Amino acid sequence: MAAVKKHIKHLVISSLTSAGLLLMSHGFAAGVVLKRNHPSRYIVKAGDTLWGVAAKFLKYPWQWQDLWEHNSHIRNPHVLYPGNLVKLIYKKGRPYLTLASGGTIKLSPKIRKQKLYTPIPTIPVSSIKHFLAGAQIVGKHMLDRSPYILTLSKEHLSGATGVEFYARGFCNRHQKKYVVFKKGNTYRDPDTKKIIGYEAVDVARATMIKYGDPSKFVINRLTQEVLPGYRLLPDTGEHFKTDFIPRPPKFRIDAKIAGVADKDLENVGSLYTVVLNRGSACGLRPGHVLDVYEPGRKIHDEYTTNHKKKMVQLPDERIGELMVFRTFKNMSYAIVLQANMDINYGDLVTNPTL
Repeated sequence: MAAVKKHIKHLVISSLTSAGLLLMSHGFAAGVVLKRNHPSRYIVKAGDTLWGVAAKFLKYPWQWQDLWEHNSHIRNPHVLYPGNLVKLIYKKGRPYLTLASGGTIKLSPKIRKQKLYTPIPTIPVSSIKHFLAGAQIVGKHMLDRSPYILTLSKEHLSGATGVEFYARGFCNRHQKKYVVFKKGNTYRDPDTKKIIGYEAVDVARATMIKYGDPSKFVINRLTQEVLPGYRLLPDTGEHFKTDFIPRPPKFRIDAKIAGVADKDLENVGSLYTVVLNRGSACGLRPGHVLDVYEPGRKIHDEYTTNHKKKMVQLPDERIGELMVFRTFKNMSYAIVLQANMDINYGDLVTNPTL
């Protein structure tokens, strides 16, 4: 009898070991989940993004660091160039990505003449360029206290490059460069319904040429017409990085969609920029990847015999994935990287799960 039990125990252990090896061979080691029908290799092309390359191999592209970070063949896993051959290999049952043939494939003489020194971006930067360059979210106090354009000079009805204007409300005579902005969307917290911020839409750049009350300015560059009543903020010349490192937050995040940036749409899909009702004050940083959920509805159960449970709360449904790329104190900009349903005001945003 003891021999039979020992044999059964051996069979169970062997089965579990085999199952574990099978899971590892399919890419589930250390929590990494490979995409079904993933390629064994891929040549990076101009126009690719790191997120897109990762999505070819991984079910959850934000796990790409787990697949590359311990690989000595890739000195910097955050930098790939057009022409790189990315190859999937296994070591002791664990998947890795490596660069083959020294990292660059020479496809033709024409390709060899091209400059390949520009790495591919993490995400489509063109989709968020406007929100990195000038647009921002401001509070009511900043909006009310910021200087405003009193009038355009020489009877101009709207401003263009080279047109001068007068503005009031300046405190610092040494600040010369300013951003001209107009008030955009008003954002309300989905929970409290209170106003939590206003979008400042960047329309022009201007230089103060004479300090006073009013002060005199000249328009250097513009993207939209400039009108009296528009506000000004100091141009700090700050540049925001675009080499984001996608990663999940290491702490719990409970946020909601507070609006669509610079648009009046009620719902959006992939590559749109949305506004979250949480920011740096709760620990959000550029590069943080989060899941989006549609809140579960409450429905009436017409068939239950338990009169105390006639109302049923349906579970929240995962509908998309986004990445934070710019934070303010209490709000953030995030780009929708994947959506299988429309994303709406009030949808839940929280940590990604496998």
